[in-house]
Amino acid sequence: MSDNGNNSKTNNTGNDIDITRVPNEDPDQLARAIEQFYKQDGTQKTRLSYFWERVMRMLDGDQWLVYSNSGGAYQWNSLVVSKANEYIPRPVTNYMFDAYETLKSYLTKTKPRTTVKPNTETFQDKSAAKVADLCLEANYERLKDQENYEYSDSVLLTYGTVFKKDYWDTTAGGSIPVPPPEMGLDPSQILYDETGAPITDTIPLGDVATRIIEPYCMALDPLATGLHTARWIMEYAIQPIDWIRETYNKAEPGYTGRAEEVKEETELSGSLRRFYQLKNSSGVKGASQLEGVGGSDTGTQSLTNCAVVKEYYEKPSELNPKGRMVVIANGVCVYAGESPCEGPDQGDWHPYSECRWELVPGRFWGKGPLDNTCELQKRINSIDATVILARKTMAIPQKINPIGNGIEPGQMTGRPGQVHFYRADVGAPANMPTEGVDPTVFQERMQCVDDMKTISGAVDILKGETPPQVGAASAVALLYEIGTGKIFPMLDRKKRYVESSQKKQLRLIAKHYKEPREDYIKLLKKHNTELSESAISAFLGTDLLDNCNVIVEAGSNVPKLEAMKQMRLQEAAQMGAIDMTIPSNRAKYQEEMGIVGFDHDVGPPMNRAEWENDCLNNILMNPDKKPVVLADEDHAIHIKVHFDRVQQPAWMELDPMIQQAYMEHIEEHKAIQQQQMQIMQMEAMMTGQPPGAAPDGTQPTETKSFGKGAPNAVREAAATADVPPGSKGM
Repeated sequence: MSDNGNNSKTNNTGNDIDITRVPNEDPDQLARAIEQFYKQDGTQKTRLSYFWERVMRMLDGDQWLVYSNSGGAYQWNSLVVSKANEYIPRPVTNYMFDAYETLKSYLTKTKPRTTVKPNTETFQDKSAAKVADLCLEANYERLKDQENYEYSDSVLLTYGTVFKKDYWDTTAGGSIPVPPPEMGLDPSQILYDETGAPITDTIPLGDVATRIIEPYCMALDPLATGLHTARWIMEYAIQPIDWIRETYNKAEPGYTGRAEEVKEETELSGSLRRFYQLKNSSGVKGASQLEGVGGSDTGTQSLTNCAVVKEYYEKPSELNPKGRMVVIANGVCVYAGESPCEGPDQGDWHPYSECRWELVPGRFWGKGPLDNTCELQKRINSIDATVILARKTMAIPQKINPIGNGIEPGQMTGRPGQVHFYRADVGAPANMPTEGVDPTVFQERMQCVDDMKTISGAVDILKGETPPQVGAASAVALLYEIGTGKIFPMLDRKKRYVESSQKKQLRLIAKHYKEPREDYIKLLKKHNTELSESAISAFLGTDLLDNCNVIVEAGSNVPKLEAMKQMRLQEAAQMGAIDMTIPSNRAKYQEEMGIVGFDHDVGPPMNRAEWENDCLNNILMNPDKKPVVLADEDHAIHIKVHFDRVQQPAWMELDPMIQQAYMEHIEEHKAIQQQQMQIMQMEAMMTGQPPGAAPDGTQPTETKSFGKGAPNAVREAAATADVPPGSKGM
């Protein structure tokens, strides 16, 4: 790229941009390079837009399309109806939309179960991870992520690729007052309001925000095959001028102080223009032909009091070890500095997460499930047009009318009861012979419908439609797994997509939540079922202790897999493969089965015992926090939890004083347990009952009335709980 004679440090070639050597102190050169790439990017996306726009318009029901030159650029346009072809019907039986709805309902059927894996097995990290779990639940509700993920699935199905941006919005979250300094300020300099209270300054808090982004609005390193290999990534966003000035008119590191210079941008690039047109025309198919409703495939879109913000992120390098963010708005650089995103993992230098339906070798952009169904949909529409035309021809056949018999062209309209006078000596009108549609045409149509289901993956089993001879839950589950097998790789990519997004949210909270937020704490308390109120009543981001490793349970958004897993757990419990007399096994069993609120005999003692382990680990630094053994504790559970810790290899590396504290604490539990057993034996002897055998101190007490497995009613209910609709009773 030339720079009008200046020594350019950019290297823009075709669909790539390289500004790594341009310093932040040269914002004008950064702006020129990014603006030049933005204008070229529309041309680069033309080939991708061929598929994206076709799928979008056909989903909307506008399926009689031609790819033609319009306004100097090739794009999809509606087929023009003329007098020569107006008699040809143009029906639309939108099987593509049926496949789209089927796949989207499958993807959004259940909420993915997420959890935060603690960094270590210490009680503090485990507690911090539970607080992080609450943060995920609060964010899911506050950020309306249920709607976000539904829209994300819609974009993924339509375009094959979707992005989610999790970022710190400096304009959100309200503000807090900053009181005037009490020392060193002349009372005459303090201003007061009408009530006599001192006037204070306020500072904005900011808050976590999230947004789903369509591929039209994204550009990235053309050499990348994934976000983890990208050197740079950039987003285009149409924003009001007032928002740009509010967000970037700051006197902080990285901000250039030039937000007031941003002017209205009246034209969009080719890529954004097509996307903007699609957004404004979606759902209004045929509106341009209605009286009083405007619309055009070839119209240009202009903005009012807005500008396109180009937000560029660059991978950490030797020159920019923390990565870099550059923000350009209509040729003005409003920010050039370190990336606000940080973290230890690849991809933490930008706020984006991506999901692709199908990977394509050699390129980043994914392929959607509906791309290859467009031609099949066109064949179905053509067959339907043929059938309708043949039906009309058979009902109102064409006529052979002798010239001069007195019947004028157009006189015979086919109206019922119409009378025609003609000259018999010249000849009467005669019907042309007609033929019906060959049966193979209908077979072809049925085959096209089946092929669309197979190619898109929207098989009948996803709708709950099963063969009449299949009724057992296990058989339906097997069919469900086989039918959805081709979607599993995409589900794994979506799992990583959700993990990445929620991890970025937690990192933002850990970094920026430096003061208690009353509304957010209320949300945490709303979802809290395990932690004490004091643990979250003054929540700060530092309370997470950097426990931000979000994990989505594999297949948690596929109910069928849960049913199969639960059935296997039930069988293992029945066969004795899982010892249900061990409280920890029983607690884990209930957790995996989704049974909540029935672990009060196990959960609290285990939590206290783990807390005691943590106190013993730190006994040298905090000798005053030595755990006290209570007489009424469940000593069997405590001994089991403490002894599990003793058996870990890492325990042997602890200080001998800590090891001694562990053993003394276990002996205290054993001593009280032994005393209780002796009292029980004495009471048994006094009543004439045989004394029970004293349990081993390392073994837990047996639970009563639990049996070898779950009750029959529970097993039967679980076996049919996740059977798809429409399969019962078959």
